Amino acid sequence: MKKLLLLFLSVIVSASFSHAQTTLSITASKDNTLYEDVNGSLSNGVGAHIFTGRTLIGKNGDVRRALIQFNLSNIPANAIIDTVVLQMTINKISSSAGTDSIRVHTLNADWGEGSSNAPANEGGGTSAATGDATWIHNFLPSSTWTNAGGDFNPNASAAISSSGGGTISFGSSQLTADVNNWLTNPNQNFGWIVIADESSTSARRISSKDGSGTGPTLRVTYLTTGLSESANTKKLEIYPIPAEDYLMIEHRINVFGNQVRVFDTSGKLVLDKALNTDNRLNVADLKSGIYFLELRTKESNEAVTKKFVKN
Repeated sequence: MKKLLLLFLSVIVSASFSHAQTTLSITASKDNTLYEDVNGSLSNGVGAHIFTGRTLIGKNGDVRRALIQFNLSNIPANAIIDTVVLQMTINKISSSAGTDSIRVHTLNADWGEGSSNAPANEGGGTSAATGDATWIHNFLPSSTWTNAGGDFNPNASAAISSSGGGTISFGSSQLTADVNNWLTNPNQNFGWIVIADESSTSARRISSKDGSGTGPTLRVTYLTTGLSESANTKKLEIYPIPAEDYLMIEHRINVFGNQVRVFDTSGKLVLDKALNTDNRLNVADLKSGIYFLELRTKESNEAVTKKFVKN
C-alpha cells in the first residue's frame, strides 16, 4: 500500500511539472531602416522594404541598417523558451555584393516607425516623418541615438554568411536568451538591428512587414511548466538578467523573510539559503538556463516567485 501511495504521489508530481511544447510564429510589430545621413533626415517607416549593408550610393557608398521588433505578448508568462529562429526574405542584392556576413544585435534604446514611405526601389529612403528612426534620431525630431547609426550591443546575438536571395534564418543560444530576457523584462525589448558587412558593397533589400512579401518572422518554440512568475511582484526586484555569478535581490525587509529558494523548470529545488545583508545571491554554480526564485512573505507565508535567466 505504501509503495502504491508513493507511486501515486510520484505521478502527481510529474504531472504538475509536465512540459507542453508549442511553436508560435510572430510577425514583426515594427521595422524601419537607418539610412546613413549626417543630417538624420531619411527614413522609410511604412515602406515595402528594409535594407542592410553598404550601397553604391554616395562617394564611398552609404550604409543601411535594418531595425526590427516583435511583440511577445502572446507567449504565456510561464513559458520557457526552447528555440528561437529569426527569418527574413532578401528580395534584391547589390550587383557588387558577394558572400557577406549578416549579424543581428540587440538594440539598447527604443525607436520609431513613422509614416514615411520611400519611392521606387526605396534604397535612397525619403524625408523622415515625425516619430521615425533615422541615422541620428531614434524618434524624430526630439530624441537622438547616443551613437549615430543606432545604440546596440557590440556583441552579435547571431550571424550568418549570405551570398544569395530568398529566406535567411538566424538561430543561436544567445538569440534564445534575448527572447527569454525580453519575456522577463519586457521594458528591455527594443528588438534587433540587422548589420551586414560594411567594409565593402554588401547591400541587401529585405521584405518588410508592410510590403507584399513575407516580412520578418520570429518562430518561437517554448515549453510551459507548472511553475510561473507571481502575478504581483512589485515589492521584489532581481538583477542583473541574465545573471552570471550572482543576483542582487531588492525587497522590502518588513514584507519578506530572508530565506531564498531557487527552482529549475522541472520544479526541482536547486538552491535554498538565507540571503546575506548585502542582498547578493551567489548563483555561479547553477547551470545555464531558466530558474524561478522564491521568497515568502512574513505575514501570510505567501510564496512570491520571479523568473530569471542564468548564462
